[in-house]
Amino acid sequence: MKLSDLKISTRLYLGYGILVGITGIVVAIAYANFSALDTANALNARSHQALAEVDAAMQALTDIETGERGFALTGTEAMLQPYTTGKQAFQQHDDKALALSAGDAAQQARLRELAAHQRNWLAQAIDPVIAQRRAAVDGDLSQVVATVQAGKGRAGMDAMRGLVEQLRAREQELLAGREADVLARKSAMRRTLVGGGLIAAVLAVFMAYQLGRNISIPLRRAVTLAGRVAQGDLTAEVKVRTGDEAGELMAALKTMNASLVSIVSQVRAGTTTIETAAHEISAGNQDLSQRTEEQAGALEETASSMEELTSTVNQNADNARQANQLAASPADTALRGGEVVSEVVTTMASINEASRKISDIIGVIDGIAFQTNILALNA
Repeated sequence: MKLSDLKISTRLYLGYGILVGITGIVVAIAYANFSALDTANALNARSHQALAEVDAAMQALTDIETGERGFALTGTEAMLQPYTTGKQAFQQHDDKALALSAGDAAQQARLRELAAHQRNWLAQAIDPVIAQRRAAVDGDLSQVVATVQAGKGRAGMDAMRGLVEQLRAREQELLAGREADVLARKSAMRRTLVGGGLIAAVLAVFMAYQLGRNISIPLRRAVTLAGRVAQGDLTAEVKVRTGDEAGELMAALKTMNASLVSIVSQVRAGTTTIETAAHEISAGNQDLSQRTEEQAGALEETASSMEELTSTVNQNADNARQANQLAASPADTALRGGEVVSEVVTTMASINEASRKISDIIGVIDGIAFQTNILALNA
């Protein structure tokens, strides 16, 4: 199926759907990167807190050592305050570092090993010196010096410093790895936003161009065809090239054009028929005119006959008066009067026949006049 066969609304929905889809993908990738950055920042914050706790634990060990040395030199109990607070602080910071490094088995093992070294260090190096200093008599510090010179305190402290450095190195490594991941995600997010924006822009321009062509070109064809039809040109060939609304419009225009051609053909045929009928009516009018003239001539002849008839009637009337005057005459006069009366009767019969013919002629004239009116109305 071609794109032009889709409905205009479907193409619009499809185009905007693709744009929304690309935008959604870009937003989803950006959101994933932001979430990863938030996670990395949170882990970095925990690493920095873990480093701070490890450093604080190391400082607590230093405080323990400082209190032990001060007490060993002076024997004053007040000098053990750093020792006392250092032991409490170390345990607190070690516990916090363990909580912050949850999920990192290597760091957990190092922190537990550091706690074990701290306990051994206290038991084998620090607490014995404190006990020996308390037990010293008359300032005899030989046992204290011997214990210190045995080097257990320094060895334990060096071992714990090594573990602290390992803990710090591991956290720094994690921080560096996360920093590289953050930079990579930032770069990927920039590429995603820029690339997605460019793709969306290019696709929007392309779809606008394609939709404009697929919509405007068929509409221009339809407008051109409608203009030609409006000017009376029904010879245009209509081609339906698409199946969308514009194609439906062209199909409707094609049907309209065919209907107009059929109507015009019927009108032309009707005009030809009317023209033929008009010629026939004209010929009929001419024939009617000729017959009317003939009837007028007949009427003139009839009028002449009527005048003759009137003269005859007048003459008969005179004869009748003369017959009346001669009624009292002799039998021969009476006989002649009878003959005259007989002639009068014959003449009256002729008059009656002539009157009947005149009535028939008047009826014919009325019929001709009525037909003439009907032909005039039809014309």
